[in-house]
Amino acid sequence: PWQWPKVWSYNAQITNPHWIYPGDLVRLLPKGFLAAVPTADPGLEPDADPGARPTTDVVTPQRRLDVAVRQVAFIDKKHLDSSMFVVGAVEDKELLSTGDDIYVSYPEKQVPKVGDRYSIYAEDSRVEHGGKVHGSYVRVLGELQITSVKQEKKAQARITGANSEIERGARVGPLMTQFKSVPPVRNEVDVQGTIVAMLTAQQLIGQGEVVFIDLGKKSGIKPGNRFFVVRRGDAFDPKRDPGEQVGQDDRSYPVRALGEVVVIQVGDSISVGLVDRVSEEMGVGDLVMMRKQ
Repeated sequence: PWQWPKVWSYNAQITNPHWIYPGDLVRLLPKGFLAAVPTADPGLEPDADPGARPTTDVVTPQRRLDVAVRQVAFIDKKHLDSSMFVVGAVEDKELLSTGDDIYVSYPEKQVPKVGDRYSIYAEDSRVEHGGKVHGSYVRVLGELQITSVKQEKKAQARITGANSEIERGARVGPLMTQFKSVPPVRNEVDVQGTIVAMLTAQQLIGQGEVVFIDLGKKSGIKPGNRFFVVRRGDAFDPKRDPGEQVGQDDRSYPVRALGEVVVIQVGDSISVGLVDRVSEEMGVGDLVMMRKQ
């Protein structure tokens, strides 16, 4: 109990230690304390001499990280633009739920098959970075299974599970609802990207958080690759809150690592990652860097 002044000193974002609530991110160690992450220049500077690259083996995750998505998720723009829709129901109901038989419309070149399972979701807010739409946060409403498909007719489906009431107009698509860590894979490219979204509504990112990075298969990213989350600049600024330093990139400073992200799913232009280790709070907009091994 006598350690609280020291812990409080590590958390400048906490103005009153009596006002800490469930979900708040609290640092229990000083900034810069991160096991197995070098305290000197970690060799992530893109301008470094390629011949001086470290030849260490791929770091193996120290534990499995599993995250289940129940109410909030992220979907990339490609799947958002090609989503199907709930357009009607067999019974005279306005609000639909588990066990209800419904009708689903679908794109002409994306005909579902009987037995296919999909998520039902509603779009919340779009994720934009650098003037480009990368996808959208969505609310997971439930799941369905296709029961009948006839040519030039709406598909019929049954709602197999519901988190909340489902209405006509809800989107339907292959939404991933379970994220799991994967075996490590050696990095094959040198790339730099940005964290463009996170799974929860928290402002700061901590260990075990699911994040989305604006790099995918087109950039040579594979599941099992690892990114460092980095910033460049003075880590202490008494005039700014920790969250205001997100994306700090003063090229007159060497790189410093805030943590690591394990890639668990890769799309064409978006990757999903699990934050494995953290030494300092991170946020949407922070840079990520991968070095070829």
